[in-house]
Amino acid sequence: SDAILPGETGLLIPVRSSKFLKNAMSNLASNIQLVNDMGLNARKRAINHFSENSITLKILQLYKNMLKG
Repeated sequence: SDAILPGETGLLIPVRSSKFLKNAMSNLASNIQLVNDMGLNARKRAINHFSENSITLKILQLYKNMLKG
């Protein structure tokens, strides 16, 4: 799964798009609650989807599925 969910855990800016970057930075600078919310959401997502324990469980499940054929 993706590390960033646009608007929920962060923002994705098109490559070489200074206009989008400027607008996003301006929006974040004026909306500290959005910054805090996205930061908390990103942390929860990282723990739930990308922690050592989560990845280990996914790998174990993959091995089990491979052994089943």
